[in-house]
Amino acid sequence: MKATLLKAFFIVICLILIVVLQNRIEAVEDDNDTTNLLYVPDIRVLHGLMLGDDAVAADLLWLLSIFYMASFHNHHAHGTEKNHIEHDKDVGEKKYDSAQSFHNIDFGENIAVKKLLFSNEHRNDAIHLTKLLNMVTDLDSTFVTPYYEGAINLGLEFGRIDEAIELLNKGIRAVPEQWEMYYYSGFIKLFYLNDKSGAADDMIKAAIRPNAPPNVVQQAAAFKVWAGTPRYGDRIP
Repeated sequence: MKATLLKAFFIVICLILIVVLQNRIEAVEDDNDTTNLLYVPDIRVLHGLMLGDDAVAADLLWLLSIFYMASFHNHHAHGTEKNHIEHDKDVGEKKYDSAQSFHNIDFGENIAVKKLLFSNEHRNDAIHLTKLLNMVTDLDSTFVTPYYEGAINLGLEFGRIDEAIELLNKGIRAVPEQWEMYYYSGFIKLFYLNDKSGAADDMIKAAIRPNAPPNVVQQAAAFKVWAGTPRYGDRIP
């Protein structure tokens, strides 16, 4: 009972510290100097503070990661809104050739897609995010959400595709039975790397995971057709 109360006390203290840190970040957002305010204890310190419960430490650090990502949201809001407006305008004005071969499309060079999905102008924001995400997943390697949500933020929000793929590969090694890492790896390979074959392979791997939702299976079937020309009777493995 005493150990449980002590653990609860440390958790409350850590939550308070996270809130205080977030308030400090928000207080200096106008100075555009958020990256220098992040302090994260060593993993061994977190392990001790949580009395050896690394899963709880990972939860708290993931919460800090969310706050950290959110602290840059206002910086991107105007640009994101502008991208959406311009994207809608492009879609409205441009006539797409429905017969255009999937193999000949480079989504990264498509103006409408590029404006909507690419954020390379923010590459230098949230410079500590990858370190945070790696610490979270080192503390609890089976914690699925930080792998794919962290990777999507690294890619879409901050344009750091290599770091996103590396994090997803780490998740695939740690929890290979989960569909999410394969799915978002396929998404990034298609839209950012123009790797249609790799994207199709990842989508198919996502589809055959035991907990994959039906829409992922349907998308994998479409990718199989688009990326190749399967003979009649061929089926997804």
